[in-house]
Amino acid sequence: MICGRLNAAHADLIDLVTTLVRDGSWAISGIRSPEHWLTCFAGVSPATARDLVRIATRSTELPALQREVHTGRLSLGQPDTPDPADSPPQPPDAFCVAAQPAELAMWFDHDRFHLTYTAPADIGALVQQALTEATDALFLATSSTSTPDEPSARRVRMADAMEQLAVRSLDAGTDTLAGRAEKFRIYLHLDTTGHGWLTKRGALPRHLLRKWTCDGVLQPVWETDGSPVNVGRAQRIVPRRTRRLIEDRDRGCAYPGCLTIHHLECHHVTHWADGGPTDMTNLISLCPHHHDRHHTGDYTIHPDTSSPGRFRFATRHGHPIEPLAAPPPPDTAPPPRYTGPTNEILHLDQIRFHRRQ
Repeated sequence: MICGRLNAAHADLIDLVTTLVRDGSWAISGIRSPEHWLTCFAGVSPATARDLVRIATRSTELPALQREVHTGRLSLGQPDTPDPADSPPQPPDAFCVAAQPAELAMWFDHDRFHLTYTAPADIGALVQQALTEATDALFLATSSTSTPDEPSARRVRMADAMEQLAVRSLDAGTDTLAGRAEKFRIYLHLDTTGHGWLTKRGALPRHLLRKWTCDGVLQPVWETDGSPVNVGRAQRIVPRRTRRLIEDRDRGCAYPGCLTIHHLECHHVTHWADGGPTDMTNLISLCPHHHDRHHTGDYTIHPDTSSPGRFRFATRHGHPIEPLAAPPPPDTAPPPRYTGPTNEILHLDQIRFHRRQ
């Protein structure tokens, strides 16, 4: 009986959404869509709101399904495949799932960003190919620098490739489209106690704060008694002239063995949030991958006191990370002659291959 009453309430809710969509009465000030109206006034989750709108917009096409919902034999969350004979004759593939246009949804939940994307097979293959290419580029950039103490360098995920595509797009647009850098900007709120948060979002962990205050654009928001009163002028932490000097000095990512020379970021060895100066003796060029790994604590960077402008790298356990040794010169002596088996065993897991060597 309880489930029946719940199903009947779902049917009433679907009727309400059908009326909202048909009459357009959801379109009031500040509301962007019927789904937005449901999340604000009905208190349902974004996923449930999307399901309600999808069901309501197709209720006239599927009368048998609608009758099952109203009689209480079918609930809102119960999956069901509609009978093709239930709807009036339509052109072939008119409601085929494969023929539906691409859909994308983005939202924040529990301080995490969520994204779902569905598209026809041909468009999906194009997106998959782009992600695969970005994954291969990240793998090539990290595989040559992996060591036995850092096995995580070889694990490149599709999620990392998605971030790489976003960085490429924004980097390419800032040089060709005026104002693009101003439009695509993340505002980071900081306070004097060392905490920070995104606009209308939750607090950020300390390693993310240090990363974004390493190399970026800061625009202060002045507050009086906790209320914003003025927005200051945007100022880049690392000036463009200093950045060029650092990139010319390092000639690529300074992490030992890394071959990345594009999309570099300037990192404060003594963190900017901890009072580190923005000068050449405290700045180093890192690729986005090694920049992120440093801020997550995978390795440390220390200035080389004997050589200003040079730095020493060490693992999280304190072991030094040295550049890959150059291959020895080829031996011109003839190889030793084969004298028979020596009962030695070749351990393949101990063999490491390096590019360009």
